[in-house]
Amino acid sequence: MQDSFHRSLQPVEVAPYIFKFKFFTPEFCEYILTCCKHLNSWAPAEDDLKYFTQDINFEEQLPTLFKTISSTLVNRVYPILEEAMSTDIDEPYSIFAIKYCLEGQTHLPIHRDESYVSGSIKLSDDYEGGELIFPEQGYSNKDLEVGDLIMWPGSITHPHGSDHLLNGEKYSLTIWTPYPQLEEINP
Repeated sequence: MQDSFHRSLQPVEVAPYIFKFKFFTPEFCEYILTCCKHLNSWAPAEDDLKYFTQDINFEEQLPTLFKTISSTLVNRVYPILEEAMSTDIDEPYSIFAIKYCLEGQTHLPIHRDESYVSGSIKLSDDYEGGELIFPEQGYSNKDLEVGDLIMWPGSITHPHGSDHLLNGEKYSLTIWTPYPQLEEINP
């Protein structure tokens, strides 16, 4: 799986505090899609009562991929982001694939994540519409290539959503990190 990731991870700030990395190779994206389609267990997260999404939880259903992706993020991407954002970032607590299709989920309303730093990886591009949009930053992922990763502050400053899918099927990978633990101050 070493050839699954781009060797050089040079970040580009594509909008305020939204950082883009060349992350997965297109071949690795195809491998991930094949794994997800083989499972065909798309379902909303059990604790998500607000959004009826079609997800595959990697930690539960694809644990080897979860560990590989998480390790690469922690060792290669997070040190770069920690410097750019002046914060520590813990390893992901959730990595999941999302499927958008005309017969199911076609969009996702503007929302904020339950995540300190969030990420999205474009797994496919044979669809129309369905752009990941950040209205306050004036940014969308329309021009990202398959395998590109974007990361941003998840819960406060970067509300985002996916506009309506018009044609095809859209697949992406979402990454969520926990909030940092605050140290107790003893009086």
